[in-house]
Amino acid sequence: MARHALVRLNRAVLRGRVAEAAGWMRLHTRLSDLARAADGTPPAPKPAPKPAKTPDPQATAMAKARTVQTLVRAVADLDPADPTGRRLIDKSLEVLDALERAPISDDSLYSDGGFPDAEPETGPP
Repeated sequence: MARHALVRLNRAVLRGRVAEAAGWMRLHTRLSDLARAADGTPPAPKPAPKPAKTPDPQATAMAKARTVQTLVRAVADLDPADPTGRRLIDKSLEVLDALERAPISDDSLYSDGGFPDAEPETGPP
């Protein structure tokens, strides 16, 4: 039965059905563990979890730039007086507002090492 689940897993992968493949993978793993337990052999060791990768700052910045570029091109020819065009412009602005901003602000004196003793007018961040 475990081998049959593995065959089904391979078929799902070849057809690009990710959710189905994941289900067959879980079934294959469970059936294989049950078969090993019935034979008296210890279960296969589980692989160590992979450490979480930190995103590449340059790749993140480029992805954000492409998002902005796509949105600008999409709304450049829209008429703000047209209700549909206005809604599309507003949605595009919402997407831009949702983009995570850079952690360092140009408005903050604390972010610039050239002014270590400067006091901002509004107080510390």
